[in-house]
Amino acid sequence: MLSLVIPTYKERENIGKLIERLEKIFKKNRIASEIIIVDDNSPDGTADAVKRFSKGFKNIRLIQRPGKLGLASAVIDGFKAARG
Repeated sequence: MLSLVIPTYKERENIGKLIERLEKIFKKNRIASEIIIVDDNSPDGTADAVKRFSKGFKNIRLIQRPGKLGLASAVIDGFKAARG
């Protein structure tokens, strides 16, 4: 299984497009995968957008963090949650 960690902050406009593209690639290539999105309390509603998209895909997980804690720690938190 492939685990893909995506740290986000203010990515509401982009995250849906990214998820759709990744899912298409995974499906086409028959890649067992999970997408872990780690959001640092984006004020633009990025987490809400991820929640909407995650209803259509079983392999998307969202980690919401209570502030802007930084890229490195977001990646580490995503790695800790990864199953692949």
